[in-house]
Amino acid sequence: MSTHSNPRIPAALGLHALLLAAAAVIASTTSTTSTISPVRVAAVAGWPADLTSFLLCASNQPLQGVRDDASGLSADPAGGWWLVSNHPLAALRYGPDMTQLQQVVALPGVQDPEAITWLGPGRLAVSEEMRDVVLVDTPPPPTTPAAGATAAAASAGVLVGRAEQYDLPPGVPRQTPQYTGSLRVPVPRQPNKGFEGLAYSAAAQAYYLAQEDTPQLVYELKPNGTYRVLFDASGLGLRDLSELSCYRPDCSQLLVMSQTTQPDTPHPRPAAPDPAAAAPATRQPE
Repeated sequence: MSTHSNPRIPAALGLHALLLAAAAVIASTTSTTSTISPVRVAAVAGWPADLTSFLLCASNQPLQGVRDDASGLSADPAGGWWLVSNHPLAALRYGPDMTQLQQVVALPGVQDPEAITWLGPGRLAVSEEMRDVVLVDTPPPPTTPAAGATAAAASAGVLVGRAEQYDLPPGVPRQTPQYTGSLRVPVPRQPNKGFEGLAYSAAAQAYYLAQEDTPQLVYELKPNGTYRVLFDASGLGLRDLSELSCYRPDCSQLLVMSQTTQPDTPHPRPAAPDPAAAAPATRQPE
């Protein structure tokens, strides 16, 4: 999940269980030499002082246009929420309360999308679990259907369809994007334990990727293809890494989330990095 300078997490965040974290910690992204030690830090203005105060505050209503396997969540400044889905294979934009589907952008050729982040007007980045970060230019959104038409479609039961054929509300066609590039972190990943979180810092010109497990690592990836291990998250006491979000507007801190960790799981503070340890590997583009 990436909120991009919008610290308000709406009630709609609770609409999909996969978008919720059972536990979360905060880690700094500021380091110039070697891997850093992720630690919990002081609260950011406008956010609750205690992360446990985030509560599920919406019912489990289905997402329009999605059969199953929705992942990721990213806000845009206009109040929209983007997520990715395997069924349909698309990026979908919802209104502020996530009850109205506003835009569907197909993702042909993308394999198992697990995370999404908004880069700017008409620009998204989508992370595949086992392959690349795909850069996507999206068409302008279609005219949003009237609330009455959307409600009528919902009552008719046409908002969720089969994997090979899904129905959309009136006025929400499936659009075709333009792929503008891709970036890869060529590290070993096990099935269902690959990249699950994605955030982007415009200030640092960097993407941040969370590897779910075995190992639990957070990577920094630059647009030129160079990358490094930003930190090892195994010392945080989380059972998995399910999502990342920029915690400060400049993304100097990350909110690291876990889907399976229980809220009362202790989070031991990890030891400081060993200065004698080797610096993380950096890959230069071919």
